[in-house]
Amino acid sequence: MARASERRLHLVFYAALCGALAAVVVAPACSRSASRCSANGVTLHISASNSRFDTDCLAAPPGTPFTISFDNKDGGVTHDVLISVAFDPGAKVLFDGTDVTGPRTVVYHVGALAAGSYSFECSLHPGFMHGTLIVAVPASSSDAASP
Repeated sequence: MARASERRLHLVFYAALCGALAAVVVAPACSRSASRCSANGVTLHISASNSRFDTDCLAAPPGTPFTISFDNKDGGVTHDVLISVAFDPGAKVLFDGTDVTGPRTVVYHVGALAAGSYSFECSLHPGFMHGTLIVAVPASSSDAASP
């Protein structure tokens, strides 16, 4: 019986430790992305080169359709842009752009999304081509609406 309680105590300790590490390591990175990534229109730009996106953060206004100009600079390599509710293989997909073999630029038309944080990725290379899509009112618009 003592071993079971010791094990539970260890699990609680490790869970707390992992949570603390996540808060120290992940939260600052997320807040940096959010602060440098804000919506400034309905035309977003992203490119792929050397099987990497040129940004890990995109932003769009809520409740408004937007476009993504996607420039695949990788000759002979196929990429796409997929938007989902979370970076998780089982997450609900909200937009699945057509595959693009580079070099080639396409414009994706994405329907309006509610305010929130979403994931974008290349569905063919999700392990190293992904980022966050922030859907929020641009800072200048919200500042103007404040009294």
